[in-house]
Amino acid sequence: MLTYFATILFVDVPARLRREDTGATAVEYGLIAGLIVVLILAAIAALATMLSGTFFDASNDLTRP
Repeated sequence: MLTYFATILFVDVPARLRREDTGATAVEYGLIAGLIVVLILAAIAALATMLSGTFFDASNDLTRP
């Protein structure tokens, strides 16, 4: 019984993973999509900081007599 599971785990699974490359493509696309999301969030955070400063300056200019 133990040899059966060892055969499946160490022989059948790696052989199947070498034959099927569609999963690798999906993982690559997932990594690319994740990287794009991180870059978009970083750009939004930088833009929000810049716009916050701009609106703060404009508010101060409007409240001065």
